[in-house]
Formats: sequence, C-alpha cells, structure tokens
Amino acid sequence: MTRFRLLAGLNSFLTTLGDFEGGLATAKRCGIIADRIGALSDRVIAEWMLAASYHTGGDQAAAMTHCERGFALEAEIGHPEIRLFGYDHHLRAELALSRILWLKGSPARACRLVLETMEGAALSSLHGDYSMAAANGVAVLLWSGNTRDSGTHIDRLIAHVETHPFKLNAAAALALKGEWLVMVGEPLAGISALQEALKMLNREQFQMVVPGAARALADGLAQSGQYREAQTMIDEATSSAERMGQKFWLPDLYRTKGEINLKAPSPDVEAAEQAFLVSIKHAGEQGAIGWELKAAIPLARLLIGLERGADALALLAPIYEAHSERTGTTDLADAKSILESLR
Repeated sequence: MTRFRLLAGLNSFLTTLGDFEGGLATAKRCGIIADRIGALSDRVIAEWMLAASYHTGGDQAAAMTHCERGFALEAEIGHPEIRLFGYDHHLRAELALSRILWLKGSPARACRLVLETMEGAALSSLHGDYSMAAANGVAVLLWSGNTRDSGTHIDRLIAHVETHPFKLNAAAALALKGEWLVMVGEPLAGISALQEALKMLNREQFQMVVPGAARALADGLAQSGQYREAQTMIDEATSSAERMGQKFWLPDLYRTKGEINLKAPSPDVEAAEQAFLVSIKHAGEQGAIGWELKAAIPLARLLIGLERGADALALLAPIYEAHSERTGTTDLADAKSILESLR
C-alpha cells in the first residue's frame, strides 16, 4: 500500500496548491487502490479523501455520499484512530461534513458540529489538530454570520499558532481575522490583515484559501470606498479561480462581484444582476443551496428596488424553502423577512 500512501500525500499537496481537480483525480485513484487491495482502514481514509476532494471540487452531493460511506465503514471497525502523514482523518471528515451540511441547507446542524469538532480538537495532545480544525471550520461560522463564535475561535487560533508555529495555519488565521474584521464593520483593519495574509499565502503557495481571502479583501476595499481597487481585486480573483478550475469558490466570488457593482458611485445594476445570476448558477451546479441563498438575497433586494417584486418572490422562495433547516444564519433570517414583505 506504499502507492496508496504516496497518492494520499499527493492529494493533500495538490489541494493545498489549489489544484482541486488534480486533488480529486488523485483521490479517485486512491479509492480504486483501497477497494482492490486495501485494509478497511485504508478504505475509510479513501472515502473521506474523496469526500473532501468532491467538496472542494464543487460536487456537494458526491461529497456527502463519500463522507457517509466513510463513517459507516469506520463504525464497522470500531472507530480506531486513523492518521496518515500526521492528519487525523476522522477530524478532517467531520470538518468536511460540517461544511457540506451548511452548503446543502442544514446550517444549524453544521454549526453545532463544527463547534463540537473544534472544541474536541482543542483537547487533543497533538497541537496540529486544533489548528487544522479552526483553519477549516471557522468558515462555517463566518458563512452563517456568527461573528461571536467565529471571533472567539479566530483569536484562539492566532494564539495557538503563535505558540505552535506553522506557517500555513498562521497565514490562514490572519486571513480569517481580516475577513472577520470586514464583516464586523472594520474594513480598514481588515484590509491591512488581508493584504498581509495574501502575501503569506502566496509565499507559502497555500492557494486553496487565496480566493476566499481575495474575495474578503475586495469586499473590504468596497466598504472603505476604494471601488476601483475592489473591482480590480474581485475581477482578478474570479479570473484566477476560473483559470485554475476552482469551481468551489465561484459562487462566492460572483456574489461579491455583484455587490461591488452596486456599491460603486455609479452602480451598474445590469452587471450586478448578471453577476448574482451567475453566482446562483454556479451554486446550483454544486448543489450548494447555502450559497444560492447568499446571492439570491441581494438580487431579490435589487429586483424589489426595480419594482419587480414578483420576480424577487419567484427567485427567493424556492431557494429558501429548499433548506431543510430555516434557522441558524443571518441569510435565512433576511430571506424570511423579504418573503414576508412580498406575500
């Protein structure tokens, strides 16, 4: 099984570089090897590797299927500790599951799971477990608009990486801090943190999170009135993600592009509407209704402002109703309020 382990390492390496398509292809090869000659523990690792790779590759239904298969196989062998190259693969699977749940419309369950996972990782004797958990899990809280818990874990992560230095997680922590600062209305501080984080991320070739940091920076620039810089940043980030095949990030990037078009001194309403529609299209192709809703809300507000309330209702209602849980995020609360005003 030397080949399996080498391919597993390659999967991690390619994903870190932001080559999500290459990472998925490698995970599929691992799955074939594990099914043919692997021990049950290798099959568990392969299923969870496929889950994480389909998640970043932009297929949330397949990601969920492989995640659940991994947990079922794990239960058959009595929940052993499964580590490879220092990674706790059970922890990695729980983080992937929380993100998948959020994208597929179960945000309350996703937030509960990610908070439990991060707290559990904090108790681990292995310092890297909490760093990995927070660096990957805090995003779920940020997507939900949960500034309290996300802020707590971001500060905790920053303190953790200062005590146990690891360059990749230090860069990710700073990027998360910058995104959080923009979210809570401190764009100038957020811009400074994100600019420094992007330098670190690019230096360390931690490309898997660069699009998210660039998107947050564009948002911060727009909030601070630097509209031309914001448009340049979001255009470059979107073009880079498309060129690299990073489908995962496209819904959030196009949503932000639409919002920036509306914040400019001379708002481009037509371009904003088109960007929101493209965001919704990409999210729908992923099976990511959480991101569909994020773009549908500003688009619905735009349509209402254009006296197209019927179009806003037809757009927003089915996306909102597709959520199996309708609490747990600021987006769901906003969508409910908009729908009530239209009915």
